Amino acid sequence: MSSDSAQPPTVDSQTTAVAENTPDEPVAKKRRGNNLTHKDRREFFQKHRTRKQQDGVRNRERKSRDDDSEEEDEEGDSTKPNALRRPKKKVALLLGFCGTEYQGMQSNPNAKTIEGELFKGLVKAGAISQENADDMKKVGLTRATRTDKGVHAAGQLVSLKLIVEDSDILEKINESLPEDIRVWGYIPVIKTFHAKTLCDSRVYEYLLPTYVLAPPNTSVDLSIPQQQRTVQPTSEEEFLAKKGYRVSADQLERIKGMLSRYVGTHNYHNYTVGKSYEDKSANRYIISFQCGEPTLINDMEWLSFRIHGQSFMIHQIRKMMGMIILTIRTGSSLELVERSFGQVKMNIPKAPGLGLLLEEPVFATYNRKSSEKERPSISFEAYRENIDAFKNTHIYPSIVHTECQEKQFDQWIGAIDTFPESYAEYLNV
Repeated sequence: MSSDSAQPPTVDSQTTAVAENTPDEPVAKKRRGNNLTHKDRREFFQKHRTRKQQDGVRNRERKSRDDDSEEEDEEGDSTKPNALRRPKKKVALLLGFCGTEYQGMQSNPNAKTIEGELFKGLVKAGAISQENADDMKKVGLTRATRTDKGVHAAGQLVSLKLIVEDSDILEKINESLPEDIRVWGYIPVIKTFHAKTLCDSRVYEYLLPTYVLAPPNTSVDLSIPQQQRTVQPTSEEEFLAKKGYRVSADQLERIKGMLSRYVGTHNYHNYTVGKSYEDKSANRYIISFQCGEPTLINDMEWLSFRIHGQSFMIHQIRKMMGMIILTIRTGSSLELVERSFGQVKMNIPKAPGLGLLLEEPVFATYNRKSSEKERPSISFEAYRENIDAFKNTHIYPSIVHTECQEKQFDQWIGAIDTFPESYAEYLNV
């Protein structure tokens, strides 16, 4: 072997060989002998940190463009290459309904529901293709809030992907729906819009016949064991007399004073089921709680309560109304409200669901961001005239008619007077 072949390669040749396969100089130096200086390491990691930051910015910008996008998808039968593919758009669908004949809002294959009838109407109107007619998940349907059996909604919102290219699509949809379900309009939304998670708060109305505020029936013999007592039915003559009851100015003043005590954040563990005082999820924020002036409907006096809250638990509003009714009719202290937020367990009856209706879901945060980006906001105000007309022709008459026929409030208050022991422990204090 010659002396030339025994010599190690020069530094220049080795550096050149490594540099051809390595883009970063510090790595090349590491392969030569792991002799990186502090300056080399700092420059190397600074370069890679800068790259990651730039990639992160690009990814966030890309996600923001996707979130803000209102681009249309195409819908059609992919098995037929020549089939006409119609564009569909993500929208917020604004609607109202009279819930008397329905088993609630949420779809249930074994029951008649608002979502079930709505979906069938959208398919019939051509707003949903036949290819997607077998499953609501295919159009990404979400609801702002669910409503229980018999509960009404003047304003409700669902988000989904619809075919809305026809100029008369709203007329077609309403023609395909029962008269007790109406679609007010639709608003284009971003692709990632979710009706429930983006809903900031909800406004409900509760319609109450004032005769339930009359003093309790003291003719019940409480010496009879509870298991032997029965709620006595009200005759037509007795019910006619109850319809003539009118709330007093003093009662109205006490009601308004009571409502103000609910405003703010409080512990509502006594106003739902399955919650303890220690459960943080029992804390709820009430934005406002108001009562209107008495109104006569078919010779019966009614009060309209409007409650705006961030969110509500099951039975919460109905139990709040139950506490109001019991407190006012027995002349009990308004401080019962504060006591009900405390640790002591109270058995508060839930008022009938008949008088409850969803006024509207609110999307304040989404609307603020939409305004900044010049996107349409979500609001029911443009449809207020139609909504009020629907309430006066469908929802309110249904509530009044049902009460006159079935006497739900009358039976409820009769049961309380027949079995008052559960509530006597905290009333009249």
